[in-house]
Amino acid sequence: MPLVEWTVSVGNIATVIAFLAGGAAFLFSMKADMRVFVERFAVIDMQINEVKDDVKEVKHELSAVSKAMIQVAVQSTRLDSMSERIATIDRRYDELRRINGQK
Repeated sequence: MPLVEWTVSVGNIATVIAFLAGGAAFLFSMKADMRVFVERFAVIDMQINEVKDDVKEVKHELSAVSKAMIQVAVQSTRLDSMSERIATIDRRYDELRRINGQK
């Protein structure tokens, strides 16, 4: 009794053809899916580049706002200093008026 039967039937040939056709259909569908993925990745890449440009613009604008805030803080400090000087001058003026006998 032989261990392997070497005869080929129409069913065997049909099975092989069916497997090959299924494999070919799988490859074609994967190729189409890959095209879709490549297109989607291209769109995503463009969107990422747009977001990067937006982030650069926001950084630039934040830098300008930061400079403006620093200038406002410096001006505020200067105004506070001027107010203190004026208050000191007023006190000295009042002291001098009292010393000279003026009211």
